[in-house]
Amino acid sequence: KDGISSIDTKGNVVIDYKYDEVGRFKNGLAQVRIGKKYGFVDKEGNEVIPIEYDAVRDFENDYTVARKKSDDNKYYIISKNNEIISCITCDNMGSVENGLVPIRYDEQYVFADIYGNPITDFKYDGFQTFSEGLAAILIDGKWGFINESGDVVIKCIYDEVGDFSEGKVNALYGDRW
Repeated sequence: KDGISSIDTKGNVVIDYKYDEVGRFKNGLAQVRIGKKYGFVDKEGNEVIPIEYDAVRDFENDYTVARKKSDDNKYYIISKNNEIISCITCDNMGSVENGLVPIRYDEQYVFADIYGNPITDFKYDGFQTFSEGLAAILIDGKWGFINESGDVVIKCIYDEVGDFSEGKVNALYGDRW
């Protein structure tokens, strides 16, 4: 058969050859694509999220973000058992991490819970995903960090920052790292 599949360590086909694209497994599920539509399969090849979305993000813990172009700027947060947790109208939405999702409205970002309730003000020009409980935020060209409660814990004074690893992060201040 033509198409892409997944095999296990013994060479057995576990996902049928009917897909145009199969992503890597993350949190027990893999993105699959047929034509221009996406969904998810489990490790046995069962379609657990129907292939009906125009864009999806990987599952982070128990949730994914999906979008249908026909729904005009509506993004869905969906659970692993295909339950729609919330539907949020916005310009763009990042991945759910630690129960929080970055959302863009009119060129400004806010962090919200999975139900769309903001935990921060609409004041960020950019963001990076959470790592070790902190997310980088950009305000007026400078980076800092917030915690999962939305509190600024490192002021926005850095020109560039990375992700935290083992309690440390690389940060550019002026011309010095």
